Amino acid sequence: MRVLIVSFAFPPYHIIGSTRVGKTAKYLHRFGHEVRVVAGLEPGYPPTAVVEIPTQHVSYTPWADVDAPYQYLLKVLHTVRRKLRGGAPKAETAAWLASASARLHSAEGQTKHKRAFSERVRRAYHDLVHFPDGNVGWYRAGLRDARRIAREFRPDVIFASASPTTGLLIARQLSRETGVPWVGELRDLWADNHYRDTSDIRHSVDQWIERRVLREASALVTVSEPLAETLRGKYKVPVSVILNGFDAEDVRVDGTSEARPGLELLHAGTMLTQRDPSALFEALQLMGDARKDVRMTFLGSTSADVQAHLRALAARFDVEDQIQFVSAVPHAEAMRMQQRTDVLLLLMWNNPRERGVYTGKIFEYIGSRRPILSVGITDGVAADLIRERRFGFASDNPEAIAKQLTLWLDEKRAQGHIAAPNADDVHEFTREAQTRRLEQVLLQAVASSPTHQAGA
Repeated sequence: MRVLIVSFAFPPYHIIGSTRVGKTAKYLHRFGHEVRVVAGLEPGYPPTAVVEIPTQHVSYTPWADVDAPYQYLLKVLHTVRRKLRGGAPKAETAAWLASASARLHSAEGQTKHKRAFSERVRRAYHDLVHFPDGNVGWYRAGLRDARRIAREFRPDVIFASASPTTGLLIARQLSRETGVPWVGELRDLWADNHYRDTSDIRHSVDQWIERRVLREASALVTVSEPLAETLRGKYKVPVSVILNGFDAEDVRVDGTSEARPGLELLHAGTMLTQRDPSALFEALQLMGDARKDVRMTFLGSTSADVQAHLRALAARFDVEDQIQFVSAVPHAEAMRMQQRTDVLLLLMWNNPRERGVYTGKIFEYIGSRRPILSVGITDGVAADLIRERRFGFASDNPEAIAKQLTLWLDEKRAQGHIAAPNADDVHEFTREAQTRRLEQVLLQAVASSPTHQAGA
C-alpha cells in the first residue's frame, strides 16, 4: 500500500502520541508499504525522539497558535494590574506571566469546583476558539501540505491519528476531494473524552461535528475495548482495537534491577493531577521508618505547579524526602532508566471514566520487564491486565500497597535486586504485532473502497 499518515504529533518532537504514530510509520515501512507523513512543526517540544523512516518522507507544517491572542490579553491585563499597584519589578512580571501561562494549560484547572474568574475566561475562550481543539491553527496549512503530497504520492489509504482531532478533519476533507478511503485513530475519545472540560453547549457542538466526521471514515481504531464499544454504539463503521505497545528493539534487559541499596520506584512520563498518589504516599507513611529505604522518582516534563502540588501532598504524609523530580530525557535514556529501576509506578485516575484507559506507558513498562505498581482505579483495563498477566500489583488501598512495598523491600534486601515479573510471552504487546493488526485494517479499507473495486 501507499499510506499517507496525518498526525500533528510525530518524532522527533516528544509530544503525547508521537511515539505511537512514529512506531506505526516505522513498522508499516518495514512491512514493505510506502509511507508519507504530514505532521505539525512543534519546536516548542524537545526533539528527543528518533525518526525511524526516511526523513524525506515526513513533511512538518508550521501552524498558527490560536492561543496567541489569549496570551496577549494576559500580558495586557497584567500591565494594567501592575500599573494599578504602582508598578512592579520585571522579575515579578515574568513570574506572574509564567504562572498565568501554566494556569492556562494546567490540568489542575480541569475540576468541577467553582473556578476563579481567570479560569472561567480561559474556559470560555477555549469553548469558542479551540474548535475542534487547540491545534485548529494547523488545519489550513496541514490540509494544503496533505493535498500536495496526495497529488505526488497518490496514496491508497489515508490514516489519521488523533488527538489532536484537527488531523481527522484534514483526512476527511482530503478523502472527499480524492476519493481515497481514510481510517481514523482515536487514542482517546473525542466528544466523550474522559478529561473533557467544556460547557454543555460546546459538548453538543463537539458531538455534532464528531458525527459528521467519523461517520465518513472507512474504519475507526482505538486503544481499548471499552472505548471501541462506545464508538460501535455510535457509528456503523468497523471499529478495531489496536493497543499501544513497546518496541522490542528499544529494550535490552536481563530482567533484573540494579543492585543498589533501598527500593527504587520510577514514574515515567507527564504527571496529571487527576492521577492522585495519595494512597501511595499514605502507604509509605504506614511503613514507618522503613519508608526511608524507599525512593520515588518522577521522570518527565512535570510542570512547576504540579511539582508543587506533589511536594505539598508528600509533606502532608511526611514522605517529602522520599520523592524527587528528574527532567525529561531522550527516549532511549528513559527506557534505560525504566529497565534499571526496581518497580515502575503507574498512577491512574480513580474514577470510572478511566476504566477504558491503559496509558501508553504501561506497555513500555511491560517491555522493560520490571514489576508494575498501579495505584488508582482497580476495575479498569490497565489494572485487569496487570493482575491477569501477573505483571505486578494494582490497588487503591494504602494498607495493601504498604504490604506489597514491604515485600519488595524485603526481596531487595535479601537478594540485592527485584526479580522480573511474569515471564510469559509478551510479543502480542510489541509495536510490531500491533502494527500488523493495523495493517489488516488498512488493507481492508483499501479493498472495500469504491475506487479500488472499480479498478478491480
